[in-house]
Amino acid sequence: MKERREHRGGSGAPLMILMLVILLLVGGCSERRPTEQEMPDEDPYPGMIEVDVGNGETRWIRAYDDVPVNPLCADQFKPADGGSLRYTGDEYTVLQGIDVSIFQGTIDWAAVAEDGVDFAMLRIGGRGYESGEIYEDDSFLSNLHGAADNGLRVGAYFFSQAVNPEEAAEEAEYVLGILRDLPEGSVTMPVAFDWEMIEGDEARTVGVDAQTLTSCALAFCSRIAAGGYEPMVYAYRYLAYDMYDLSALLPYPLWISTLDGNPDFYYSFDMWQYTENGYVNGIETRVDRNLYFLPGSAQVGQSGEQTG
Repeated sequence: MKERREHRGGSGAPLMILMLVILLLVGGCSERRPTEQEMPDEDPYPGMIEVDVGNGETRWIRAYDDVPVNPLCADQFKPADGGSLRYTGDEYTVLQGIDVSIFQGTIDWAAVAEDGVDFAMLRIGGRGYESGEIYEDDSFLSNLHGAADNGLRVGAYFFSQAVNPEEAAEEAEYVLGILRDLPEGSVTMPVAFDWEMIEGDEARTVGVDAQTLTSCALAFCSRIAAGGYEPMVYAYRYLAYDMYDLSALLPYPLWISTLDGNPDFYYSFDMWQYTENGYVNGIETRVDRNLYFLPGSAQVGQSGEQTG
């Protein structure tokens, strides 16, 4: 996703809003559980938990009593060709995917399919971070036909710069307008709300607060669901930990980005963008690589048919 090259993936500033109680969530892999330490006489950050974020660093995040904890461990993933990761666990069926836009140029989708890619998340459009104008990605239709014709599952994402729920709903209606003109069954993967922070005074989204952003995601997702598609919310660490209310977003799958090859995000997620420096046959540029986690250990081929 080209728009976030300079600003995504950071751990973000700590939350400043203090809640009333600490809810210690357990489960998942030990390296992501709250740091074991002697509890002080007074809670330093009420309503928050301290978690490992990799490289020996920890941070405090909001504690939820209703959001599942991520059960994945780093040692369940092994490096594979093209900068990809292979899941070695047995709790999920995992599909290999990429996300692309016009910035990847002309793609040889037959070569992509032969390289073991199961699905593609395609940018369908976006909103200008200065102008606020909505646009369609010029490569969306060609990429959709190329991916589908070569047996890949297809999803979509919209690069949002909504500043209120009304604009987010407008973006969803724009997306649905494009999807309605496609043959039935063209898009079988989720349709994602991809809101990102743009640094600099020129960005119209400067000052959007957490409550507003969560409301924008809900407005987009509810419209996409009403249109007959599965919505999804994309977020990197800062947005997921410090901006979005993950409890409010529970009805919708979460697409999390960490980009360092470590599934250390504390809460559960459905799709993982683990690098922006992957390589895939048929694409001349570097490409974002993703894993999509499906419950159960049945093998799923590119046709979508379970084979075992």
